[in-house]
Amino acid sequence: MTDAQAPLGAQAGACVLVIEDSFAQLGRVLSILRAAGYDAHGADSWSECRAALHKLAPVLVLLDINLGGMQGGDLLAIQLKKHPKLLHARILFYSAAKESDLQLMVRRAGADGYLGPVPIFSRTRARARAR
Repeated sequence: MTDAQAPLGAQAGACVLVIEDSFAQLGRVLSILRAAGYDAHGADSWSECRAALHKLAPVLVLLDINLGGMQGGDLLAIQLKKHPKLLHARILFYSAAKESDLQLMVRRAGADGYLGPVPIFSRTRARARAR
């Protein structure tokens, strides 16, 4: 797979971190990413995310904005943007929320873009690059 074919605008083989508190959804997203050739890793809590960042240097972070029992996705994104290992990484929200709500959250948090409802990778490239 070439960069032009990569659905997330990152080269195949690139490290991607998915932050999702639903174990089933996390497994689905990781499976899709791995099948597309990404080095995908998951975290289902803020503490797991911090632990993963000690070992990984992802070029892309996919962040579920509806994290039950965790900080709001926008606050978490703001913290992630300041993390030394993520200064050059792209942070994308994903959610089934309305597109207008997602756009507002992206602007408020300074994220790099968003992915809408499942299938989450259908229009990703254009949205990630639109920002």
